[in-house]
Amino acid sequence: MAQMRHFPELWHFSAAHYLSAGKEEEGKAFLQAGVAACPKSFLLSFALAEMEEDQRNYAECHTIFTNLIERLNVEIDELKLTVSKEVEIARGPEIPAAAHELNNEESDYARLVRERDERGRLVQERRGRDIDDAKAALGIVWVMYMRFARRAEGLKAARLVFGKARKSPHVTWHSFEASALMEYHSNKDSAVAVRIFELGLKQFDEDVPFVIKYLEFLLAINDDTNARALFERSALKIPADKARPLWDVWARYEYMYGDLVAVHKLEQRWAEAFPADSPLKRFAQRFSFDGIDEIALRDLGFGRQRHTSAGGFGGGGHGGHGGMAGPAPPPALPPAGVGMLQQQAGFQPRSPQKRPLSPLPAGSPGRDKRARPASPVPPARGMQRFGSNDNRPPAMPPMPPRAPPRAAPTPAVHRSGLPNQLAWFIGQLPPTRSFDGPVFRPDDIIGLFSNIAANGTGNRPVPPARGPPAGYGRRY
Repeated sequence: MAQMRHFPELWHFSAAHYLSAGKEEEGKAFLQAGVAACPKSFLLSFALAEMEEDQRNYAECHTIFTNLIERLNVEIDELKLTVSKEVEIARGPEIPAAAHELNNEESDYARLVRERDERGRLVQERRGRDIDDAKAALGIVWVMYMRFARRAEGLKAARLVFGKARKSPHVTWHSFEASALMEYHSNKDSAVAVRIFELGLKQFDEDVPFVIKYLEFLLAINDDTNARALFERSALKIPADKARPLWDVWARYEYMYGDLVAVHKLEQRWAEAFPADSPLKRFAQRFSFDGIDEIALRDLGFGRQRHTSAGGFGGGGHGGHGGMAGPAPPPALPPAGVGMLQQQAGFQPRSPQKRPLSPLPAGSPGRDKRARPASPVPPARGMQRFGSNDNRPPAMPPMPPRAPPRAAPTPAVHRSGLPNQLAWFIGQLPPTRSFDGPVFRPDDIIGLFSNIAANGTGNRPVPPARGPPAGYGRRY
């Protein structure tokens, strides 16, 4: 553990080992040491908080959650400063203002300013996702904190934690959703939950996931009036390209529980909001349920395409509609490694098409070894090992040539273009922000490799002597 103290899973594995053996103190000590070594670890912090809660050490649980929240707040603040610096570097220096305009066309000054702002915007969008991910992680910690407070100290303590989460500068909509659902499932009163959702809607009215959660909650409690008002209000405020999931949720509800007049009105609004959508596809979506679209499967050819891809060319499966069965599948071949071992060992499988050998006459010493396909027939004289030639069994016909081994299937390729093994390895690597060591410039590394003198001096290794394998041609 001293060499790999920054790997949270090792601390958790060690603690679980001691806990499974009934040694709670040793397991708790490992978790505490792991939190000290990895202070931002969700795994170790949540495991230690759960253990303290099980032992009714509620004060320690509060300390664990608050410490983790403080560290994440500092991390988000530092990340924001880093992103702002990267944006300024990408934008470059200020563009000096032009003294006059030459014509009505775009001047060089305006073009440079526009390109400068575009560079900064691209960096802000790319790195802004990292900030959003960090905020979402902090929101999950607040949700787990509220959950612990409700379990250990009641709903009033959970409300106090939610009040702290609302005042956080990096609050997310997850805290509002969790608090609203907690109130609804604890008190069976939807009025308090609706007020909390409305409170969150004042801050996150353009966050489509939060609006969808609120809409689904209203539909679940059968409050279709407020649900319709929420959809109409959000559809006007959020652009159509971002609000499409919201339209999908409302359309499924309208198709299932609305009347035909409302469905036709929704279809007209859909065509205006999404003019590129196919009317045929929209009509098929109206008559689908739970992801099952029989119009696409039976009438539009998607089902036939799926059966063809599953059964290969010929399509003569058992469930097909055609009257002719497809060609029989080829017999399964053994793996390449097994076939090579059998060839090296002189193994010859018995062909099912050959007739059985005639029984030996009484008193014969036995059968001779079957001749190889490429071996010449032994002469009649000089080989009396099995007695006279009259008692010898008839010679076996030569074996048909073996089919060439099938080529090994090409390895599957990940959607990124890399082999699956390499893509899996890259996915196991930690994110870049978790690396706190020295940063190397790629240009320096490339320059170092390009300046290596590869003169090719030195003696080439002597190739190993080739010849027949050991024991080849030896007589027994």
